[in-house]
Amino acid sequence: MKTIIIFIMIFVSFLYGILVGRYQYPPFHLIKNFKSFIIPEAVPTLEISPSKLSLTKFKRCIIPKTSVINNNSTVFVGHAYGSHSSTAESFLSPHVEKFIKMNSSKLNLLVFTGDVFSVPSLEKWKKLRNIADRKLDILIAPGNHDVGRPDSNDIFKISEFGKQTYPIITNLNNVPLILENSVRSEWMVSQSTMDLVNSIEEDTSTVLIARHHTPIRELVSLTNVARLGSQYLDSIEKLSQKFNQNQKYYWIIGDSGYEDLPRLSCLKFKNHIFLINGLGELEGDSILVYHNKEFYEYTLKPIEN
Repeated sequence: MKTIIIFIMIFVSFLYGILVGRYQYPPFHLIKNFKSFIIPEAVPTLEISPSKLSLTKFKRCIIPKTSVINNNSTVFVGHAYGSHSSTAESFLSPHVEKFIKMNSSKLNLLVFTGDVFSVPSLEKWKKLRNIADRKLDILIAPGNHDVGRPDSNDIFKISEFGKQTYPIITNLNNVPLILENSVRSEWMVSQSTMDLVNSIEEDTSTVLIARHHTPIRELVSLTNVARLGSQYLDSIEKLSQKFNQNQKYYWIIGDSGYEDLPRLSCLKFKNHIFLINGLGELEGDSILVYHNKEFYEYTLKPIEN
């Protein structure tokens, strides 16, 4: 009898293993990511060579500062959880939470460009919705903290913010805004994003693209990259060749915020402008405000004790 039971258990385990592999039933993604999930050293590194990743081919640009949030503004927030020493219980950076509570009624859209929470949970996604004005639209261009782990990805998908299929497109006063899941595309610009870009009417002068990771190798040194990243990113020259040369593209990138990085970097190459901005819970932390088809830098006010 014991032999029969053991045989049945082996057979059931074998059959379930086939189903997991064929239909990606749980724990398929956990097994797939087990090595990198448990042994971080196994994650491929992105070698950063200053000689190869020169910024000299870009022109520096300046985003004007503002101390006012006007009605019907759109705000972009990168690396919203702030400090890299955040705990599993941490929510948003206190500066961001305060800003949302005080200004969400003035906004028409709030965009998070990835790494909203250090350790996501369904309760935190619900709390984010509750602290903002109920009429405020909130969109997420997810980062590795949001969807990089199988459990975080599952949580995001069942939250109200993870129901849509990426890339997402919306309009800000007739200016197209595309949101990407750059984690899923391994930092690169996906073909579905390119198809969406190419579907935009040619007489549209400006296109906004919000994502977490930089799409080009030259800008990796301005982001929070550590061990994760793609070694096959396009150069800026190769990327720009894929796009309409008569349209201007603003790339809003949220993977920044380390203390040794600028609070905001603006670099231009031909018709592509890259805005790299993220929070580190440091003095001078800032966010991007888009109003009347112009970008502004808004420095978050410190929390008074």
